[in-house]
Amino acid sequence: MKTEDLIYVAGLMDGEGTITMNGNKGAFRSPSVGIASTSWELIEFLKKTFGGTITAKVEKRPNRKPGWDWRLSVVPALEFLKEVSPYMKEKRKLARIEILLEEYPKLRKRRGYRYSDIERAARFDFEKRFFAA
Repeated sequence: MKTEDLIYVAGLMDGEGTITMNGNKGAFRSPSVGIASTSWELIEFLKKTFGGTITAKVEKRPNRKPGWDWRLSVVPALEFLKEVSPYMKEKRKLARIEILLEEYPKLRKRRGYRYSDIERAARFDFEKRFFAA
């Protein structure tokens, strides 16, 4: 990946990007990153460069331009954040990235694995600290 592309995408993440955990409250959530835009060219660049999914936004007001959401989840989201975070500036997003990259891989269990009470508490504590950042 070209450094200038990473710097460009890092700026997009600082300004328009979302770093969150998706899922239902009370269930374990998964990391997700995304960028919304009315520029198809930008959304297509993100998909071709990093993978992920594209979703069309449903606009109820007739005077609005069409828009799209680009998203990455779980492991691809973490890999994306490792690449772009060195070029990001926004402190709150960097705090969330640090928590995700340091702690999520240690707490994530494979599908079907049963969490002990201690592991479950650690996972919920991690999520609480993530959303407080």
